[in-house]
Amino acid sequence: MPSLFPARILKAARIFAMVVSGLIANTAVAYGEQNVLVLASRDSHQPAYKAFMDGFRAGVKARTAEPPELFTEFLDFERFPQAEHRTRMRQLLQAKYSQTRIDLLISASPHALDFVLDYRAELFPDVPVIYTLVSTYERPSRRLPDDVVGILDRFDASRTVEMAFRLQPRARRIVVVTGADPFDRMWEDIVRRELLVSARNVEVTYLSGLALRPLLDEVAHLQRDTIVLFLSVMRDGAGEVFSAPDVAEKVAAESGAPVYSVFESYFGRGVVGGYMTNFETVGEQAAKAALLLLSGESTENVRSTVGSEASYVADARQLQRWGLDESRLLPGSVVRFQEASIWDHPWHMGVIALVVFVQSLLVTALILQRRQRRTAEGEVEQQRMELAQASRLATLGELSASIAHEVNQPLGAIASNADAVELLLEAEPPKLADARRVLLDLKRANQRASDVVLRVRGLLRQRELAFEQYDLNAAAAEIVRLLDPDAMTRGVHVLMNLDSLPVVNGDRLQFQQVLLNLLVNGMDAMAATPAGARLLKVRTFHNEERQVEVAVADSGVGIFDTLHVFDSFFTTKKDGMGLGLALCRSIVQAHGGRIWAENNPGGGATFRFVLPVDAAQRAA
Repeated sequence: MPSLFPARILKAARIFAMVVSGLIANTAVAYGEQNVLVLASRDSHQPAYKAFMDGFRAGVKARTAEPPELFTEFLDFERFPQAEHRTRMRQLLQAKYSQTRIDLLISASPHALDFVLDYRAELFPDVPVIYTLVSTYERPSRRLPDDVVGILDRFDASRTVEMAFRLQPRARRIVVVTGADPFDRMWEDIVRRELLVSARNVEVTYLSGLALRPLLDEVAHLQRDTIVLFLSVMRDGAGEVFSAPDVAEKVAAESGAPVYSVFESYFGRGVVGGYMTNFETVGEQAAKAALLLLSGESTENVRSTVGSEASYVADARQLQRWGLDESRLLPGSVVRFQEASIWDHPWHMGVIALVVFVQSLLVTALILQRRQRRTAEGEVEQQRMELAQASRLATLGELSASIAHEVNQPLGAIASNADAVELLLEAEPPKLADARRVLLDLKRANQRASDVVLRVRGLLRQRELAFEQYDLNAAAAEIVRLLDPDAMTRGVHVLMNLDSLPVVNGDRLQFQQVLLNLLVNGMDAMAATPAGARLLKVRTFHNEERQVEVAVADSGVGIFDTLHVFDSFFTTKKDGMGLGLALCRSIVQAHGGRIWAENNPGGGATFRFVLPVDAAQRAA
């Protein structure tokens, strides 16, 4: 006996654990582990169904982070009312969901509700049902099981007509518009039974079953004292199938009188309004009921907590269009699409005025700052041009001997040729042929002297940056020729290596000033170099980036600080101003290029600058 006691205790503990585990499993089922099947009418594009599903998903999302799995089937019994189709749908659902547990059914049309009531015991036994998108007129007459909960749509044509009479108290006629579809005919029968007009001296006309074009022509000729009640046109008299909201929009657009309706899916498409149920609200109510049922709540408690409500709804735009007085609406009516007036919120106006004032101050400050910046830039540019001219004057002053030599050569040739011509003409007989040849030489000497003067004047002239196409190699050769006398005096041998280059866009004279400064600096740097070793190389070529590159290399002492050599007032010359290289950098950058210096491995330094081929476009 004592040996059996622990075994019994162990067995009881195991049974208790199994019971507790089962209870926990039954009470802790997450919504995400449950399945909901929605049986709808036709397709997902039906406006009422779409609004309902939007509201349903929003309602579920607002109440749980783990929503149930949602399945949807479209029965399409309106277009296929045959008994064979119902049988096929029953067989399809039976085969499709034979291996899937359905925890809740939602029917989203009267036909779907009938189908569920007929076949639930066979397809989904004991599964609770929520039926929606069923009006009070379409509720089945049979007794519903206790586990079937409904959220009825409350459409009321008589209340909609009463709203229309409040807005149009002098109306003398009601025109009811319906189509030829069985659904359209059903609503016509409902309105014929329930539209109470006996107490009013009005005429009631039914435009039912017409083709679309004749229907639009009829409503277009209606008088303003008419009330148009649009019900449904899913199929016209010609057999053409339509989306009822699309037809409602066309009728409202062409009607000569205000149009009302009982369906919220037409609202916002031209109808004035009506007594309507909001389908998104119905969807939210269905989501609330679904989650309660899935959590184990009894259908009786769920039935008492959910339900749909309709309300009077009006479109402010249509009230204004037809000149209808909004104050005539019943208390509690909802007016949508109202244009907000700025005077409705005076503090908003204050904030807007403050923002506009601050923005005006900011814009004014920015304009003033921009003007000051442009003025400062103009002054800097003017100073740069003045310094550039000063640099040119200083450089040309150093080259005065070379310039004088350049001018004296052709002037001396002119004087000699003039004497020769005089002698040839005094000869007997005059040697006219020889005189003509000498005169030709005289003209060439005069042209050479003129070219020298023009080049010097161009370098001395102060002017703004002017872009043009020019031959960079020819411009470089002119500067080298100008320096030839000075180079010979200093014992400097100038070697040119000019590659074939495309035409360059830029300021020719400013390019020549940069090259002139670099060449003079190079000759100055070789003052201490032995006479036979003073070599100045000028090279132009296309670099790897397809830019035009100019290099000036000397065999002097090199540069001790290549990083600051282009800074203003940085100089290694005893009498230097420290502006020449700074101006060179300014000119090159204005052309969209860059300039730098480097020491040569064997001694001396090389100054390089690059100019993009499209420099004119970049500078512009």
